[in-house]
Amino acid sequence: MSVSDLDVDRFRVVIVGHSFVSRLQTFVRSDSRMTNLRLDPRKYDVSFIGIPGASTRGRKSLQPALQGLGDRHADCVFIEIGSNDLCDENIEPRRLARDIVSLARFVSVGYEPKCVVIGSILPREGPRWESYNQRVVATNRCLSVLAMSEPGIHYWRHRGFTRCAISPFSHDGVHPNLVQGMPKYVRSVRQAVLFFYFKTKTAPGTQSQCGDGYH
Repeated sequence: MSVSDLDVDRFRVVIVGHSFVSRLQTFVRSDSRMTNLRLDPRKYDVSFIGIPGASTRGRKSLQPALQGLGDRHADCVFIEIGSNDLCDENIEPRRLARDIVSLARFVSVGYEPKCVVIGSILPREGPRWESYNQRVVATNRCLSVLAMSEPGIHYWRHRGFTRCAISPFSHDGVHPNLVQGMPKYVRSVRQAVLFFYFKTKTAPGTQSQCGDGYH
């Protein structure tokens, strides 16, 4: 089998979003054990489009960066967005969830991957984020419900970032740290890729589903 044949057969995944994605890219490139999210490069091809500070709307809207999907022919697009939007207390969770699903629909229709996966918004750590975290819960609940009625669009819940004996967050309380947080994040995204790879292989064209990450 030629290299070009392998290229056609590989499941192409593009992870796109805010600073978590750019930090994820840096993390996996700095540790050879994490290359390609520890997925077999003969079967999977993982790439990244990370825009620090990205949001669903405004000056830092993620949408222009989505043009980078054009030449990647992705089978799966994993979207990580929404946390920066919630820093604006005027943004209502239901509206944000609709905006995120609209973004996912734009990707689904415009670039025709086999599936689009919306990652849950992670909480933040510390008393100053109490109100923020309540809105995170509300937004994720709305995302889970909305995604259920969108063919080809799925919701993925990251787990293992709350009630931890050892904090998974950096000193800012926002970004996953290198010791606990990023390995958890890698495992969650990797599990999502595997979950939806097998879903697209065994039941292509099925309705939207929600998935749970693992600790």
